[in-house]
Amino acid sequence: MRRAGFTLLELVIAMALSAVVLTAAVGGYGTLRRVEATADIHRNLQQESIFVMQRLTDLLRESAVVTSTGSDLIMGEQTLHYDAEAKTLTFAGQPLTSEEIQVGDFSAILTAEEGMQPRTVLTLTLQHRTVAEASLTLRTVISSRVYQF
Repeated sequence: MRRAGFTLLELVIAMALSAVVLTAAVGGYGTLRRVEATADIHRNLQQESIFVMQRLTDLLRESAVVTSTGSDLIMGEQTLHYDAEAKTLTFAGQPLTSEEIQVGDFSAILTAEEGMQPRTVLTLTLQHRTVAEASLTLRTVISSRVYQF
C-alpha cells in the first residue's frame, strides 16, 4: 500500500538540487553587482573626462592670449596648473576633477607654423584613485587666436 507524499530520499534530492540552484543564483548576483560597480566607475570616468576636455577647450577658445610655462598654461589672467605629484589639474585654483579622479598625465603643446592658425594639442589621462584599471587617455587639437612662446 502506497501512501501519498514524498519519501525521505526524494526530499533529500530536492533539497540538494535547491541548494545548488540557490548557490548559483547568489554567486551570479554577486558577479552582477561587481560588474555593475565597475561599469559605474568607468561611466563616471568617461563623463568626467568629457567635462574636463570640454572645459579646457572652452577656456582655450575664450582666451585671447595663451602662454605655456612648463606645467602651467596661462590663459589671460587665469592659470591652468598640472601638479604631477598630487595628480591634480586646477584652473584659477579650483580643481577640474572630482576627488575620486586623478590626473595621471597632462600635456599641452602649443604650435604656430608659418601660414597656419596656432593650435594646442592637449593630452590628458584620467584615472580612478581606487580602481587602477579604470583609466582613460584623451587627445584633442584646439585652434586658437594668439599664442606666445
